Order: sequence, then C-alpha cells, then structure tokens
Amino acid sequence: TVTLLYTMQGREIVWPNLRIPAKPEDRAQIAAFLKDTPQLVKVGAVKPPKIKLWEGGLAAIPEGFQYMRDGRVSAEKIVYRL
Repeated sequence: TVTLLYTMQGREIVWPNLRIPAKPEDRAQIAAFLKDTPQLVKVGAVKPPKIKLWEGGLAAIPEGFQYMRDGRVSAEKIVYRL
C-alpha cells in the first residue's frame, strides 16, 4: 500500500487539477507509529540521524550547503548554532 504524508494529516488535499481525499486509515497508521516511536528508538529499531553541529550561525549556512554539494553529507543532519 502507498501512504502519502499528506493524507496522514487527516485532511483533504486540494491542488489545481488534483484532489486527494482525507484517509482516516492513514491518520490512524501514523498515530500508531508515533505512539510506538519512543520504544522503537529505545530498542534501536529506529535510529535518529547523527548530528553535525556547524558553528558560525546563519552566516555559515552557505558553507553547509557547499558541504552538501560536495557530497560530504552521509546519514547526518547539519545543525547550526545561533
């Protein structure tokens, strides 16, 4: 089955020339997953990404983008200290 993140919101999505009805079963699926998430993290079934703390605040964002463009990001999340 395909589940769209949009339908997990429990609301109908309307774009020009496209209508996706609300799907209560998708909302129930994400609610169950989120309820189980703390235990899944605890047992290691779901692992958060490694954090790469990037110093320099907002001024350093272009450096972080270049780091990504250079293909140096692998399974990590860049976080900037403000």
